Amino acid sequence: MKFNNINLTSFGKFENASFNFSKGLNVIYGENEAGKSTLSSALRYILYGFSSQKSRNVETNDKLKYASWKNGNMAASAALSVNGKDYRIERVSSAKSSVKVTDSAGRECNFGKEPGEAFLGVDETAFIKMACIRQSEISSDTSDGLSEIVQNIVYSADESVDITKAEKKLTEYRNFFRSPHRKTGKCFELEEKIASLRFAFGQASEAHKTLLGAEARLSETKKRIEYNNSQLEKLEKELLNIEGYEASVIIEKVLEAKKNLDLAKQEFEKADGILKKGGKLFDEKTLRELSSAYEAEKRSREEMLSAKNSLEQLKKSGEEFEKKFSMQKNEDISSVKEKYLTALKNIRIFGTVSGVFAVSAAVFAVLGFIDLLRQTFAFSASAALLGAAIVLFIIGIVGFLRAKSKLSENGFESLEELVAFETEYDAAKENFFADSARMRILKDAYDEKLEIYNANKEKLDSLMESTGAESSDAQKVITILKDALSRYENAKNTLEKSESIYDAFLSTNDMHALSDAVKHFTNIPEREKKLVLRDFEFIKKANEQLAEREKELIKQASYNASSIRKPAEILAEKEATEELLVKAVESADAADLALSALKAACEDLKNGISPEIARRASRLFKIFTDGKYEGLEVSSEFGLGIIENGMLKEAAYLSRGTKDVAYLSLRMALCEVLFKEKPIVILDEIFAYVDDTRFKAVLGFIERISAEYQVFVFTCHEREKAALAHIEGTNVIVLE
Repeated sequence: MKFNNINLTSFGKFENASFNFSKGLNVIYGENEAGKSTLSSALRYILYGFSSQKSRNVETNDKLKYASWKNGNMAASAALSVNGKDYRIERVSSAKSSVKVTDSAGRECNFGKEPGEAFLGVDETAFIKMACIRQSEISSDTSDGLSEIVQNIVYSADESVDITKAEKKLTEYRNFFRSPHRKTGKCFELEEKIASLRFAFGQASEAHKTLLGAEARLSETKKRIEYNNSQLEKLEKELLNIEGYEASVIIEKVLEAKKNLDLAKQEFEKADGILKKGGKLFDEKTLRELSSAYEAEKRSREEMLSAKNSLEQLKKSGEEFEKKFSMQKNEDISSVKEKYLTALKNIRIFGTVSGVFAVSAAVFAVLGFIDLLRQTFAFSASAALLGAAIVLFIIGIVGFLRAKSKLSENGFESLEELVAFETEYDAAKENFFADSARMRILKDAYDEKLEIYNANKEKLDSLMESTGAESSDAQKVITILKDALSRYENAKNTLEKSESIYDAFLSTNDMHALSDAVKHFTNIPEREKKLVLRDFEFIKKANEQLAEREKELIKQASYNASSIRKPAEILAEKEATEELLVKAVESADAADLALSALKAACEDLKNGISPEIARRASRLFKIFTDGKYEGLEVSSEFGLGIIENGMLKEAAYLSRGTKDVAYLSLRMALCEVLFKEKPIVILDEIFAYVDDTRFKAVLGFIERISAEYQVFVFTCHEREKAALAHIEGTNVIVLE
């Protein structure tokens, strides 16, 4: 994949900034705060965008960090080549974000995922970890540090992930909740506590139930003993009174239902009569037709009046033009201006010539007086010249006065007034002709709107005839019909409901039996009938059992209530403990699942992808060291080793610069194995802590990979810029 260019419409400090890139090495140089990190993030933004983050910290939220300094949005586009095909990505992040990918023919490409993931086959996290290398990610100076990085890559394809530590922490976390070998942990403790609470709840419930029941029954029994004998006679009379009261309530409801039925019939007949006017029934369909015709007539009338107003305003503008510029005469204004300018020019010329002639006449006269010339000749020449001067001056004055007169005839006091008029006239004339064309269009539009209005008006008039009202009362009639229809429907529903209620009363009650029962009704009952019946039956049987039951209840109530724990408290504690157990079991199960998945993934990587990574890293290392070393040996147990003259040596024998190249070879091997398309490689300030020896080694690495990858090196140091600029085909971009 290659970036051809990127356009930052609004991204961080950049506004409408464009950058073109070479297919090989690109060096982006600039001081701190020049925008290097912003441009680096823009490349990632084009491919993956910025995921939503809840954090409002600018340092951790890329959307806040790189929002435009002017409008708070982000907008960028880029042209790319992927697998020999050209694409363009346009991305906008604002209140409504979007990304658009088009091919070289302008067809939109819908991948269903971010463009970077579609092109490269990896998500944003994998791209950052493998194709983006920063100063803090160059290998450790010690062989132990490099070995640990290699071990992590072999297990997880990520040097920052320590699988051994992760497995240990997961095991400790699982054992805290449930140790499968020793039967210890939070889960087993909670299970034992729940069993204990369940047993305690059973005991407390039985004891508490016995105590409460005994107290309640004893209290009730004592009350019944006090008034049983006196209540039996009253209860029988009370039952008769209740039955009489119930009969009176039913009769009253029947009468009320009959009254409501009669009123509903009257209301329905009134509503039905309003809708039947002139023998015609006005229903919902009629109302819809009338409302539609009214709205159409109203809308077309407004459109017709609007078109008429526009036409009249344009006519008024033309009349103002005619009135304002009616002073123009038959002679063209430009001709009047030219004649006036010519007259001014002539009067200057004639004035100058006549002045010369007058001076010459004076000279001849002087020469005649002093006898340098014959007086007759001198005075004759002087008189002739003076006469010519006077004639020329008069001619110039006459021409100017005529031009001035012509200026006044056309209504101008000065040349400046004529020039101003001419300028205004040309513009107004042009607008006048444009308005004339518009007037024809507006006239046609007005005629069309008028025709539509007349048709709608005719349709409304036709419908309004059936109502006996004028079209001007259409809105009022529509309102009346709506109210009438609503009233009709309400009346109809009320009538049907009233008929149903009245019929139900008649079918379920014997009116003669109700009339006989009412005779026993003396006052409104204070209790329900079922309560009275229950008391009556209870009292009859209670007197035979009360004495024996009283003894038993007194014995039960004497139980020491203070020694019993409330069952509700035990139950609440048990439920809370069960919730803790569920969460503990879930945590333990999740840890077991995570451990299994982690071990399986490590084995897959170790046996599948990791050998391929090691093979490719070995090939790249051999190339980058010009064959000095035959390759790399990578293992999860021993880390990194080198092969020289057929012998395996520890990485400790390598110089720091060669270690860096070995590490970078591993990173490039990851890109070759895990990316389906060669990605761009971003090297961000990787030389910051590199000495001259290591610098030379890393520089050679960059030169070699730029032949296969598009490489972006971001640096603020002149040394790196100067050295990288000497590599053939390097594109240097300097940020100010």
